[in-house]
Amino acid sequence: MKRFLFVFLILIILLDGFNVCANETSNSFYKMNDFNWEMSVGDSPTDSLGNPLWIQEENLFTYWSPCSLKKNASKNVSGDYLWLKTKLPDNTSKDAGIFIMTYNVDFQIYLDGNLLFQSADFNSLEGNYANGALWKIISLPENHSGKNLYLRLYAYNNFNNGLLADFQIAPKDSFPERFFKQDISTAILAGIFVFLGVCCILIYISGCILKKVKEKTQPFLFLGLCSIDVGLWLISQTLIMQYFLDAPVFWSFESHITLYNIPIFLCLFLKNILNDKFKSLLNKISFIIFLFTMISVIGSLLHLFQLPATLKYFHFILMIVIFIVIYLTIYSLFKGKKLEKVFGIGFVIFFAAVIIELARWYILDDTIFDFTIQWAALMLVCTLSFALIYYFIDTENKLKVYKEEIKLKEEILEEKKKLLQEMSNYDKMKTDFFVNISHELRTPLNIILSTLQLLKLYADNDQISSKDIQFPKYLQAMKQNCYRLLRLVNNVIDITKVDSGYINPVFKRQDIVAVIEDTALSAVDYMKGNHMEFYFDTNTEEKYMCFDQDKVERIILNLLSNAVKFSNPSSTISVQLMDKGDTVSIIVKDTGIGMHKDTLETIFEKFSQADKSLSRCHEGSGIGLSLVKSLVEVHNGTISVESEYGKGSTFIVTLPANLQETPIEEPVTAPFASPEADKVHIEFSDLIKIQIPESV
Repeated sequence: MKRFLFVFLILIILLDGFNVCANETSNSFYKMNDFNWEMSVGDSPTDSLGNPLWIQEENLFTYWSPCSLKKNASKNVSGDYLWLKTKLPDNTSKDAGIFIMTYNVDFQIYLDGNLLFQSADFNSLEGNYANGALWKIISLPENHSGKNLYLRLYAYNNFNNGLLADFQIAPKDSFPERFFKQDISTAILAGIFVFLGVCCILIYISGCILKKVKEKTQPFLFLGLCSIDVGLWLISQTLIMQYFLDAPVFWSFESHITLYNIPIFLCLFLKNILNDKFKSLLNKISFIIFLFTMISVIGSLLHLFQLPATLKYFHFILMIVIFIVIYLTIYSLFKGKKLEKVFGIGFVIFFAAVIIELARWYILDDTIFDFTIQWAALMLVCTLSFALIYYFIDTENKLKVYKEEIKLKEEILEEKKKLLQEMSNYDKMKTDFFVNISHELRTPLNIILSTLQLLKLYADNDQISSKDIQFPKYLQAMKQNCYRLLRLVNNVIDITKVDSGYINPVFKRQDIVAVIEDTALSAVDYMKGNHMEFYFDTNTEEKYMCFDQDKVERIILNLLSNAVKFSNPSSTISVQLMDKGDTVSIIVKDTGIGMHKDTLETIFEKFSQADKSLSRCHEGSGIGLSLVKSLVEVHNGTISVESEYGKGSTFIVTLPANLQETPIEEPVTAPFASPEADKVHIEFSDLIKIQIPESV
């Protein structure tokens, strides 16, 4: 950045040298302020030949007042016509010429009563609305020294821009060289702006080709358009271009349109680099200026008003925009990122130059601050360009590092996927093992149960007898423990199916009230055997809905076996069915020992038990309630529990009544128990206490 500032200062010094050369004076060179000017407001009457009377020496009634051609002198002029008068110096060269420049003013030049020059549109002033920055080089006759020169001016804009833009007398052939020396710095600056703008647009185009960085390079587009616009506006301010293309109206339109577009592209550029919350405001500002530009151009083309007349309104809008953007940039200086701070400093310097230029235009009557704004604009565009390029390169470097990190993370993720796949395969092998081993365990258990039934049949028929051995009691103990093993095997098989997603319910339309009542009453003998009271209640006599009967029976029996297992003698157990229209609630309540609050959160998790100590009074694997929850969820239902330690527990199962019946062609899953086993005996197998004789 220091090198850039050094080169920038050297460029200013070199270009300023051209201006020094252009401002060198000689005895034959006279500027506008070197003359004594007089003026007369209004238009001169004419004689019978159409010649103005005010240029005739014998006309003593003309009032000429001394005047200055500075801009503030135009405030005293009202009307469209104005006459200016001055006396030419005596020591001008023989090949002298006049350089005269006006803004939206047509003119005639008289030398001692003779018409010396007349602008092309002076005879057809009506209907014209602007002629731009008109300038001409006019040859003076050899005998012009010491004579009176008259300027008859017609203004299209009421002399708002001043009485004259420029007036010089010098050797006629020296003017092109003077123009070149005077405007070369501006022309070079314009070229630099256009070059920087084209470079920025090329960066944006390269970003569009890459696609991935299109959004990052979008600020370069608006910065490039803004820079090119500044360059075109500077070109329109030079006399060199009009020397090659004499089209004042075109250059007037080009000057105003490019000037009006600069803040539009600047706001769009700021929108892409400042805080996101300013985007809406900057969009509105750019739209307002664009709308103002369109109205100004269209109104001028339709001859509704002059395009230069809109300049003061543009300056007013520009001042408002400047203060808004200054606020945004100062905000970014304190709260923005590093790049925003660089932009903020550049914009503050640039806007200070704009304010100085506007002050020079409206308040000061001197040209001491000429070119301030364009140097500030050049410094701003260069700073922004280098800052954006630096930011872009830095972002690319960060992106490379980020890509490497992503690649590394992808490799780690790939390794984790492989490990996860291995774990999944291992889990599947484990699940298959449990399923297979459970099936293998159930087969001999069914054979043992069948054998026990056969032995019991023989014992009942006195085909097997022994006075010293309580044979039926041993058979009952063996049968009970077979039931317990079968219950455990069935739970393992079913919970494995649930985890694997292979459990398929078979929904059939039937009376759920009858199923719940029959299932609950089938367990009454176990409750009475433990000296417990049982109640069943329902608010409807029948309720037909679709459900899987085997799974609902499994749910009720499991909840009842838990209620009996964790209740003391003389406790009360009840089952209540509530028909709520779209749902059915099954409430299993007991007045047993209850549970602690911290236990309720994990009671439905697999292998979870309320009492996990090795000295617990009740056996269990911790699968039952987890399986119950899974079976309820298969019905798209919910299960909840309410319990207070020492007072009992309440399980609430809610099933939807709008399930659809399972089509007949779908395979029907096998019931949870073998045909030889009774469901109730298997589910309550943990509750029967049998004393084994000591002699065994």
